[in-house]
Amino acid sequence: MTPVATYFIVPIIVIVNIPLHIQLSSFGSKTTISIVIARSIGKIIGITLFAWLCIKLGGRTNISMKEITGIATLAGMGLIVALVIAEIVATNDAELDQVRLGLFISAIISGIAGYIWLRKTPAEQ
Repeated sequence: MTPVATYFIVPIIVIVNIPLHIQLSSFGSKTTISIVIARSIGKIIGITLFAWLCIKLGGRTNISMKEITGIATLAGMGLIVALVIAEIVATNDAELDQVRLGLFISAIISGIAGYIWLRKTPAEQ
């Protein structure tokens, strides 16, 4: 990405989509919980298993499975495409708020978990 997109456009899109009026009922909604679980846990499982399968089928890599798992953990942080799709698909404002909240919670969880995982995983020389 160009620096303009990275440091200007993407942050504006994220800030505009931050749920400012969060309903307490949104925290416990099935939609919010499902998104948090799918993006926080599902991405780790899917990316790690696919990388493991590629390695078993003869793919070469210079990083360990622990490092791949750490990178997979960070994958749950992506927001832009998910926010755009949510705005297209959501049928009402309450549902859109639940999706946004789930995306932001999962991004925070994924970022913190990925940081901790990669900090605790020693780099192989």
